Amino acid sequence: IVKSVIIGDNVTSIDSYAFSNCLSMTSILISDSVTLIGENAFSSCSNLVDVKFGENSQLESIGSSAFSKCSSLTSIFIPDSVITIGSNAFYGCTALTIYCEVASKPNGWDNYWYGYDSQFILVGGDIIINEDYAYVVRSINGEQYIEIVRYLGDEEEVLVPNTINYNGVDIPVTLIGKYAFSKNNIVKSVIIGDNVTSIDSYAFSNCLSMTSISISDSVTLISENAFSGCSNLVDVKFGENSQLESIGSSAFSNCSSLTFINIPNSVTSIGYSAFSNCSSLTSINIPKSVTVIDVSAFKNCSSLTSIFIPDSVTTIGYGAFDGCTSLIIYCESLSRPSMWDIYRNISNCSVVRGYVE
Repeated sequence: IVKSVIIGDNVTSIDSYAFSNCLSMTSILISDSVTLIGENAFSSCSNLVDVKFGENSQLESIGSSAFSKCSSLTSIFIPDSVITIGSNAFYGCTALTIYCEVASKPNGWDNYWYGYDSQFILVGGDIIINEDYAYVVRSINGEQYIEIVRYLGDEEEVLVPNTINYNGVDIPVTLIGKYAFSKNNIVKSVIIGDNVTSIDSYAFSNCLSMTSISISDSVTLISENAFSGCSNLVDVKFGENSQLESIGSSAFSNCSSLTFINIPNSVTSIGYSAFSNCSSLTSINIPKSVTVIDVSAFKNCSSLTSIFIPDSVTTIGYGAFDGCTSLIIYCESLSRPSMWDIYRNISNCSVVRGYVE
């Protein structure tokens, strides 16, 4: 029957199995006073989606299997006060990403603490939570900036803000962190704010409802797997004055609905498997700024019918066009540059040399 629980301010311990198998429970707020969560305390709460700790949490210990088999839980934030976590504390939490304020695993955390079914990120900073975002305030050379740790909202259309107000100061949002939107199946479209410079690894991976993304001019780096597995993504827009320099490994891999992408003329490298398994991709623009097309970059882009390789491209990796069975490759250069792998075209695509657009 119980769906929501708020732990009182005098409670210091949640004992073993205290809330185990509470199948109706969807949320719990754990007060600052709690120092101990016992073994299996929330195990098999299969509909639990929201676990919050107080801003000044004194939590020190999370017992073995404490949140095991909480299969609906997608994110949890572990305060840096936690010095021990037992084995398999998050076992069976297959949808979960664990965000830890610590920068490195404390000795008191069991080697199997996360249970291997979930993924974790050691954030290395105080995680601040507002209505829509969990974030960290960082600084470099005395200048503060914000890293988005996790999107917490429920909007279908998301505008990543230019700034977030923290302690009365508007601080620029420059980094979308690892797994920040990963596996979010509500968001359909995203517009990246004008201060963001980097989209980190797996930031939007497996967002199955996302159909469009608009990437601001300010972004210089799209990291590995940033949009991998976004199987319904059809529209990727870059600004007219994009400063993007690098598209990381597998950045758009398995985006099986993507039909076209216009790579900005600031990009110099296309990473390993960057567009692999984009089976609907029919057209892509390679600008003359690109020097490197890495291994398997366009592997299994089976709908791709033509691609133009400018003479700026000095390196093409092994199997870059493997499985592109309908492809004609138009090369500006008259001969194969020495750094073009001899097995770049193992599917024997037709090649036209000396082609000028």
